[in-house]
Amino acid sequence: ALARGPVVPAVLQQAVDDDVDVGAALERAAAAGLVVPVEQGWTFTHGALRQAIAAGLNRGRRARMHQDLADALAALPERSEHDLLEAARHRARTDPDTIGRRQFDDLVEAGRICLDHTAWGDAAEMLTTADRALAHLTVSEADRAWLDYRRGRALYHDQRAEEARRCLERACDEGRRLGDTRLEALALGAIARQVHSHESEALFDLLARLDDALDRLAGSSPDALHLERWRIQLLLFLGRIDEASAAARRARHLADEVGTTADVTGAASDTAMTCRAEARPGAALAALAPLGEVTGDDAGLIEARQALALLMGGRLSEAA
Repeated sequence: ALARGPVVPAVLQQAVDDDVDVGAALERAAAAGLVVPVEQGWTFTHGALRQAIAAGLNRGRRARMHQDLADALAALPERSEHDLLEAARHRARTDPDTIGRRQFDDLVEAGRICLDHTAWGDAAEMLTTADRALAHLTVSEADRAWLDYRRGRALYHDQRAEEARRCLERACDEGRRLGDTRLEALALGAIARQVHSHESEALFDLLARLDDALDRLAGSSPDALHLERWRIQLLLFLGRIDEASAAARRARHLADEVGTTADVTGAASDTAMTCRAEARPGAALAALAPLGEVTGDDAGLIEARQALALLMGGRLSEAA
């Protein structure tokens, strides 16, 4: 209960320590007024009591406690995604030297799930612990490179930009060396997200790297679309409007060929941005018109870009 939270389900109690009669220990603790039974298991009688006991544990004991609970969760016969994530949260607080290959894989998978759900802090903690475990584990170069990419993304969103950039640069370099164009493309895109519009030297350097990667991608692919969309952003930052417009046309074509619905939406939105940069609000609205029924995370962005195009065209009441 100290490690997991206020309530410990009965299914985990004995699993944490096979050498202890947990049931008898809990009965003694209940008789002393420390814990009480609840529907889901057991809980401390007061949160302050839990905090006071936890404060008395040294760092090593706390790490072992998290390790025991992570092992118990990992050993559940029908482990759910929730169990995987909870086990990884505890595993991330253990000594990395105790982590084996299976636990490493669980940390990486849980970190990936956290990234998908924008749980940046959890992802950063899990993937950083996995990275530290590499000091004694043997994994492939590709696994190391993908871990760098995912960890870089998590660290960036967790406000650790310098460390994130180092991870992403390693991932990009390894992706190119290993011939993994998808990894290289994703890492370049993540690096592009960190470059600010006023950093002209960095923008030129990154644009050259994107151009080089695109030259090595044969035909239409989601990776080429990903890189082309980042080129649009950089070209607009640099004021190279004609090139950005041409890139937007290529991205729109790629999205129609190999993209998802979200890619088509994004490419149309990019086209509208280049039209606004060319002072063509009518064309921007035309690009956005088919997206009028978009819902979900992109809906607000589309509305905002439509409003900007309307403002540029002097249609103030519609923009409002």
